[in-house]
Amino acid sequence: LEKLQPKPALYPSDPFEHGRAVWLEEWADSELAGGIGMGIFRPIMFARFQGKPPDIETAKASWNDKLPRLFDYLEGELEGAGAAKPEDARHLLGGTLSIADIAVGVQLAQLEMVAGLPDVRRWPRVVTFAERMIARPSFAPNLAICRKIVKERVDLYTKHQAEAQDQLLCCSKVHGKLVVLDLRNQETIHPANRFL
Repeated sequence: LEKLQPKPALYPSDPFEHGRAVWLEEWADSELAGGIGMGIFRPIMFARFQGKPPDIETAKASWNDKLPRLFDYLEGELEGAGAAKPEDARHLLGGTLSIADIAVGVQLAQLEMVAGLPDVRRWPRVVTFAERMIARPSFAPNLAICRKIVKERVDLYTKHQAEAQDQLLCCSKVHGKLVVLDLRNQETIHPANRFL
């Protein structure tokens, strides 16, 4: 992306800060995404997409057992980046937006959309940072659409689940380990998800 659109730079030019940006992006995409995506989003939203009750116990266990150490780490990184006071938590590297901010911000936005943000009394910098990222003009419009899709998709799949299952059964043929679905002659294709 930077080769096509070098300004504004999302990766710092300073070698040390560049390394930190790459590290924080990787940390967000693996550690933070594992705790939030696999631990909160998947147990709650995938079940809802299937018309099933959310797996609240798995989400609670992740919230209580996995996320606190991740929030503690992030709180320290924000303080180390110059956020002496919680209200100063704007960026993870220096005073400008970087790939690290985006990678962490996306994960926290997903958490906020599904389960809410963590306790502001324990992690004030994390919450302040998340709220600022979520409110950014580059985040807010997309998140508004995501919130609507999440709700609509759950409602849509739940409403048409029986018709979709019937249609899949009548229009599919099994050939060994392969299922061929032929919907060409169907007037209406009922919405479904891959978990039916």
